[in-house]
Amino acid sequence: MIGLPEAVALFPLPNHVLLPGLPVPFRVFEPRYRQLVADLLEMGKDARFIAMPPLLPGWQAGYEGSPAFHPVCALALVRRIHALDGGQFLISVDGLVRCRLSELPSPHPYRLACPTALPEPRLDLTIEQLRLEVGRICTMVRTWSLHQADMEQHLEALLREDGDPAATLERLGCLLVESADQRQAFLECERLGGRLAMLRSLADSTLPGGRRDGLRPSEN
Repeated sequence: MIGLPEAVALFPLPNHVLLPGLPVPFRVFEPRYRQLVADLLEMGKDARFIAMPPLLPGWQAGYEGSPAFHPVCALALVRRIHALDGGQFLISVDGLVRCRLSELPSPHPYRLACPTALPEPRLDLTIEQLRLEVGRICTMVRTWSLHQADMEQHLEALLREDGDPAATLERLGCLLVESADQRQAFLECERLGGRLAMLRSLADSTLPGGRRDGLRPSEN
């Protein structure tokens, strides 16, 4: 378990849910978030934490202020920062753990919150069952990648066998779950079996070799 900071800068997202598992690039152009990145550059590389909570519906009316956000999100580390013309930045953000946020007063133009780590999704099936089903989805993704230009090598790194099927399941979620609502449901799901059911349903309905058997995501 990583040590969580007492306060973390917020970079709320209107139409995206960051999931732990894979780094994601973001272009930073708003002045308040450019200041956030400038402040991160003053910190050590291992201390550049941010949280990226999804904004709740209705955010458009108060976006320039402090619109409501979902308290459950991924605590992330900014791995790379590249300065662009005009004071903008390109950053690479790596989601680390699930957390719950409690907003704090902020002296900065960006918001702050106190993160509390949430437990990892519990194993509610045998590790052999999990490894078998995750392997089946990986095979379907590999078959799909054969028909995608320049994707096979990239996906092989994603689907690498590291002895931890739960971690592979997490990376598959980053790849297969597209809509913000589904990604939030995947993030909040407290059982590995529930996460597996969500991905199995998506894979069976969209990837070559899927069963298309009408499976639905399980409840938490």
